[in-house]
Amino acid sequence: MDANPLAHSLLLQCLKRLNKTSALVCEGKINITPRSHNDYLTASTPDRLAAHDYLNALARQVPQLQICYHAEGFDEIPILKSIVIGNTRAVLKALNIDVLAEVIEADIQLLQTQLQTAPSWLQDAFRELADTWRNSKSIHRFSNNRKDALLLGIRFASWLAAQDNLNIDFRTASVKAFGDSKTLENNLPAITDVLILSGRHDLSIAYSHAEILAEWGVSKFSPLLRIRGKCRLELRNSAISTLGATPYIAMPLEQLTAISLASPSPYILLIENLSSFERYCREIDDDGVIIYTSGFPPRQWIAPVQRLIAAVQCPVYHWGDIDLGGYQILAHLDRQLDGKVIPFRMFNEPASNENRIDLKALTDTIAAASNSHISHLHKLISEALKQNKVVCSVEQESLDPVSPLHFA
Repeated sequence: MDANPLAHSLLLQCLKRLNKTSALVCEGKINITPRSHNDYLTASTPDRLAAHDYLNALARQVPQLQICYHAEGFDEIPILKSIVIGNTRAVLKALNIDVLAEVIEADIQLLQTQLQTAPSWLQDAFRELADTWRNSKSIHRFSNNRKDALLLGIRFASWLAAQDNLNIDFRTASVKAFGDSKTLENNLPAITDVLILSGRHDLSIAYSHAEILAEWGVSKFSPLLRIRGKCRLELRNSAISTLGATPYIAMPLEQLTAISLASPSPYILLIENLSSFERYCREIDDDGVIIYTSGFPPRQWIAPVQRLIAAVQCPVYHWGDIDLGGYQILAHLDRQLDGKVIPFRMFNEPASNENRIDLKALTDTIAAASNSHISHLHKLISEALKQNKVVCSVEQESLDPVSPLHFA
């Protein structure tokens, strides 16, 4: 029997009250009212009559289903009064609809089995999964409808947790974790929704999928260190001098073990955006060491740069966008590089667009920094906030490169 769209929609509305995620209600009577079933009551007469034919035929097939009509005169069109379901399971079976509570329980059992071998932080995050799904709610953005996505996320997170010092590309990681090269990229939102629960990430920051995975040592391609200056790069099996490398040198981070200065430098400058880094290396000719951060720097970038900065005496500057994202990167670098980063040209620069900055969000982002230079920046922004100043964002690409030595 071919389903009638109007009748099928009506039945689904009725069954929704009985086929619950918490438990199956075995029987029930649903009154047809304008508030709940307006689509039926406002349908054309031919459509309603066709729906009645389908419902009456289904009632003959399933004796536990009773279709009730309002009393009518001789020539009046019948109107549904109520649908009485005496056996919900039988009606669901006739319509080829699953018992939702049973599906939920099977999904819960499957997820709980997977979580038994998952990292402890994942077990803690989804400890309330069963009760949450039974109550038709989501947990950490995962409803029962995203069961398959959550399974992939748990599987990948469990694989990641078993790896040491990972430095791998998306496709290889996908093959190793799933046996398929495209599963990771095809399911990035779900997988990163799981990884963000690890506690590795500052939840106030809007990370991209790539940035979340980079924190675990997974990237589309092996990330590069781009650097200009008089340095020595220690590689796995050799060493390279950057002297004479023009305008800069780029080295896959998977090969890099350490960076050191070949001679004293007046400063180190970290630059957020590639265009600004490229211009700076070509237009500014001094002995400064210039390093591209790749936006949010990947984990493999942090370790060698951290060791370099710990060993030098010169000032370390960071130049990034004047917007929330730029300040989030500044705060991240401050945490990762032992509070040695000095913000460079990150306030009171000419706006590059009309996008107003939420100054309160900026102050909140850098409020935890103990670095005196960032604290001074925080004070400047707080004063602007008190004065109700309008400040618009500045993309560093809109500014011409200027050496920190120019301001000395």
